[in-house]
Amino acid sequence: MADEQPPSVPSREGLWILDDTGKNLKFLSEEELDQNATETTDNMIPGEPPAEVITKYNSTLTSPQKKMRDELRDLGWKDAAIQNLFTILEDTQRYNCAKLRQKGYTEAEIQRLDALGNQNILDFSHLKRGLSSTADEDYQLQLYLLDEVKRRRLVMLGEE
Repeated sequence: MADEQPPSVPSREGLWILDDTGKNLKFLSEEELDQNATETTDNMIPGEPPAEVITKYNSTLTSPQKKMRDELRDLGWKDAAIQNLFTILEDTQRYNCAKLRQKGYTEAEIQRLDALGNQNILDFSHLKRGLSSTADEDYQLQLYLLDEVKRRRLVMLGEE
């Protein structure tokens, strides 16, 4: 790990988010978050992406992602929901990598920890679709994501 010290945490309330490059973190104050929320309230519920977007996304999947996609399809998942799940997991990885950059890790160390974070994904076989209500399915997915994100943070950052 490099000897650089991470930037100090601002004393005001706010949130660390990924910057426009998706590689580093930036701090948004509570005021900036409020301003951004006001500007985006009209677009709070995203629609399902068009089929061509999903097809293009599927063409970029790695072999482990393709295997997971196929297993999720067997559990009754639609491709749009699979893309959403993968995007959440990818965003988690990008955030963890940005935290490592902020802590001064080298890119080689970050790549190694990123690979470790992507290994041994938690079992998702209990996320079968069509057995319960949509609300119950969503609740089970949220619980799964909490556990998986926690696992990745522990593997990559040594924190929960």
